[in-house]
Amino acid sequence: MHNPKEFFEGTDLVVAKMFLKSHENVHIIIATEEHMRASISSSMLFVEANDWWTTIVSTRGVPKDWIEFKTQFNLKYFPPTVLRAKRNEFSAIRQLADELWCYGTALILTTYVSSLIL
Repeated sequence: MHNPKEFFEGTDLVVAKMFLKSHENVHIIIATEEHMRASISSSMLFVEANDWWTTIVSTRGVPKDWIEFKTQFNLKYFPPTVLRAKRNEFSAIRQLADELWCYGTALILTTYVSSLIL
């Protein structure tokens, strides 16, 4: 199992979300000072994610706070196009589930009214 406190790359959105959430929880539990949160969390970025973060720091400077870190992370790993695609995917799954539920209900009802079905 992947350790959600470490993050290597952005191919798995669930892992990326777990990384942010687990770090946020740890910062709250141990009462990390706001100005230290970005530095602590960024130290757990590895491989591709570390390369990305190194580029951010060298071109824009070190983020001042946790909010800025999360904003940059979300822009990188949850861009609007990806979020839109995930919303569409969810809608399609939900629509299919609704259709299957209707079909299942109709099938059950046919057992009670079989004399009406030709």
